[in-house]
Amino acid sequence: MAPEADPRELLVMRARSGDVDTVIIDGEVVYRDGRPTRFDLEAVGREVAAALAAVPFPAEAAARAERLRPHVEDTYLDWEVPAPAPYTAYNARE
Repeated sequence: MAPEADPRELLVMRARSGDVDTVIIDGEVVYRDGRPTRFDLEAVGREVAAALAAVPFPAEAAARAERLRPHVEDTYLDWEVPAPAPYTAYNARE
């Protein structure tokens, strides 16, 4: 980096999650190699998926949503959506 670059600004405003290798809190490694160390991420995912699968989606709500779908689609059909452009590009490495 250039010597005039503020390291705090670089870290806070330009760093991305992929730039982080290890996180240590109060001497304990809580994140290493892109994965949390205090819980099993896959096990949590399986538990959440099972909980969601156990809750049936009400048929009447699904029917209502299907009846509304064409009206919602018609409402937004002619909307012009500009391409998203960030106000400030914090990281030009991409």
